[in-house]
Amino acid sequence: MDVSKDNNITMLTYPRSGRHWLYWYINTNTDLKVNFIHYDMKEANDPKEILYQKMLSDPIITIVRNPVDCISSINTMEKNGLAWYRPDQYIEHYNFVLDKASMFFRFEDLVNNTSKIVEHICKEFNGDINFVTDSVKDYKDWYSKTQNSFKLISSKGDLDYNNYMDYVKQMDLSEHYRLYSLAKSRCISF
Repeated sequence: MDVSKDNNITMLTYPRSGRHWLYWYINTNTDLKVNFIHYDMKEANDPKEILYQKMLSDPIITIVRNPVDCISSINTMEKNGLAWYRPDQYIEHYNFVLDKASMFFRFEDLVNNTSKIVEHICKEFNGDINFVTDSVKDYKDWYSKTQNSFKLISSKGDLDYNNYMDYVKQMDLSEHYRLYSLAKSRCISF
């Protein structure tokens, strides 16, 4: 991935919200260039901050996913290693994208209507679609070759997923759901 202010869009998501799938789909089937990251304010003094500043001047799109699924999924992948941090990160992320993002998509629409989302993005950002594949097998092959091996393609198949979900459901997520509802209300409907 070439990170550049000249790229057409920045895709900024909370972890485990379908970012890799949408990035792969756009990269495989369109001529658009996409920066894709998770913004993380705790790294503000990190060299990554320079990277964020380069990228965040682009139009920002995001995928909106409910807090229980997101936080359970990231906890599953990390074996609860950052469980203390992830709920706060969700709030920071949604506060940021509600202020900065220009295009919101529901996770459920990404799962069921990826092609419609990509058509909408191409129309908005003058991209051309040159459909190559939407094969999950092709995506999994790409993911295996390009991502860190600890990253799960899907958390739901992991034996611990339900335990982490039970753990997250015990949290006070009222602020998370308030922000999620605000973001959902800004999502493009399909």
